[in-house]
Amino acid sequence: MVNKGFSVADHILHTGTDYSHKDFREKQDLSSKIVNSDLKYENSDAIVAIANSPSYGTAIEIFVAKNLGKKIILFAKGPVPTPWPVYFSDHIATSEDQLYGILRNLDSSYK
Repeated sequence: MVNKGFSVADHILHTGTDYSHKDFREKQDLSSKIVNSDLKYENSDAIVAIANSPSYGTAIEIFVAKNLGKKIILFAKGPVPTPWPVYFSDHIATSEDQLYGILRNLDSSYK
């Protein structure tokens, strides 16, 4: 997306947080660090939720961002087997071209 001219806040790459644990029950401090980092939306106009598989985190991120008034774009190339992310999304893209088109339209509406 950066090569298409968009600013991206990638919480996994930028924070260096470790999502590789299979069990977070004994990792409260790491869990807190990850969640607090992932929910920082103050500099974001829109959230792109990549729906390539079910995710607790993505669902909660969509809900929190929506309640903060952020635009939600659901990016799902394949079937979405639950109504929840669809319900909370402002836009749905099924291809990268569609996604870039939606982002360009949103970008022009913020200017």
